[in-house]
Amino acid sequence: KLQETVRMFMEKGIRVYAYKDNFCTRNPDGTENSFAKLLLSLLATIAEEEAKTLKARTKAGRTVNVLHKGHSHTTKPLFGYDLIDGKLYINEDEAAMVRKLFQMCIEGSGFRKMTLYMRSVDKKHQWKNGAIAGLFATPTYKGKRMWEGKYEITTPQIVSEETWEKAQDAIQGRRKNRSLANDKGVEPYFLKGLLEC
Repeated sequence: KLQETVRMFMEKGIRVYAYKDNFCTRNPDGTENSFAKLLLSLLATIAEEEAKTLKARTKAGRTVNVLHKGHSHTTKPLFGYDLIDGKLYINEDEAAMVRKLFQMCIEGSGFRKMTLYMRSVDKKHQWKNGAIAGLFATPTYKGKRMWEGKYEITTPQIVSEETWEKAQDAIQGRRKNRSLANDKGVEPYFLKGLLEC
């Protein structure tokens, strides 16, 4: 990017001075300074390698923190947790709502009904069906998850692994039922959630 920017200025006849390195992209007679061009290319390559090294060091440091120091795998706490000094701790008030959602899911409630429930008990967040679905796609709640696709890490457990699996089975079962109903040309769960006894 640096080279592209400098080249753009040079094409417009604009001189670029680098006071720190004491060179200019054009000679006093207005011709292109080939030495400056070579130096810019070298400096850009060095800067790019330094950025890669910094990124690798940051990633390595984060890996050590997550795998060996118990730090959170995320910089933003999931619903049901608090993030304190880089570590996840269970927020009992929110965790109770999460457990209720898993119970509702296992008992047959859909995302719409669970969304309405969360809107009634939690006024801090704007709950939508997608957010509810996201909770059930987050294995952190069962106490362990894969990190970077190759490390299994442990997390504070809000629901048991058995409860987690039952909820996944319930969700997959409802998706299968909807798929079968659509194949038969039947609108599944017509009026579901609109009428209650």
